[in-house]
Amino acid sequence: MKYIVRSLAALSLTAAALTGCSSGDGEAKKITITIAHQNDGIDELVEKSGLFDDASYNVKFAAFDYGPPLVQAISSGKVDVGPVGVVPPITAAADDLNFRVSAAGPLRDENASYHYLLAPTGSPLKTTADLKGKKIAVPVGSSAHGFLLSAIQRAGLTLEDVQIVDLDPAKGQAAFASGSVDAWAIWIPQATVAINHQNPVIIEAGKRPHDYGETLWVTNTDSLADAERREAVADTLRRLNETYEWGWENRDVWDAAMAKKTGVDVAEAHDLVETTATTLAPVTADEVASTQELADLFYEAGAIRNPVVFSDIVDNLVPEGQQ
Repeated sequence: MKYIVRSLAALSLTAAALTGCSSGDGEAKKITITIAHQNDGIDELVEKSGLFDDASYNVKFAAFDYGPPLVQAISSGKVDVGPVGVVPPITAAADDLNFRVSAAGPLRDENASYHYLLAPTGSPLKTTADLKGKKIAVPVGSSAHGFLLSAIQRAGLTLEDVQIVDLDPAKGQAAFASGSVDAWAIWIPQATVAINHQNPVIIEAGKRPHDYGETLWVTNTDSLADAERREAVADTLRRLNETYEWGWENRDVWDAAMAKKTGVDVAEAHDLVETTATTLAPVTADEVASTQELADLFYEAGAIRNPVVFSDIVDNLVPEGQQ
């Protein structure tokens, strides 16, 4: 049986907005906050938990397959706020896109491997150094790109030593399964599905401080400049944190939502939630420093055109002490 993680359209919006109160004359006056997600089940958790029911604004959701298109949608104003890995804000800031980083999303399991560098089953490739001259699929500008860049540098290689093949997660999965690339740098759940069902060679499993598994929540700068929308986005982040906590306490609901979004069975979905669950917290000085190191690595490697001062794109909306 062939196992494929379902890929959702990058800019698909849910059919109906989840509203904070019943419709009526006052409903038309409510603003709507559009929340991006990457198919972790948060939209279903919001609906089932009821934690947005008394919000003074409406919310709706937009699904994305990975970070770079999400940041572009944030920048364009199609979406107000959403989560990405640590690399998309770096590459987007290098292109001066219209966003700020408003919160961090640290993993509950700090020891979990979030990114993997895989080779097809039976491959003679065993170490990152073996990838010299080889084709590596990766979504360029994603957190997996940062993981790969760090891995090849630590192996004594440069970008000129490997052939980067820019493929989104679904196309990367197909290329890996067909053997048209020599290796694949990717995150979970795609990595989990490959490991569980394709028996790949695990060249490297992400470990701190090189895994970059944390989430950053990015917000459109026009939304931040508007006082009403800024307040609503800040409240959205607070309620999302409460919703993730509710999901953690109601794991059967979250596991089922994750299974539905990813196409894996509930047992696998349970493990995915265990590995990927986050909280929402302020962006700390340590996170700014570590992300700056990664931004410098990207610039020095020629992976971005302009240097990035990461602290310049941080506008915290989460109060100190929330987590």
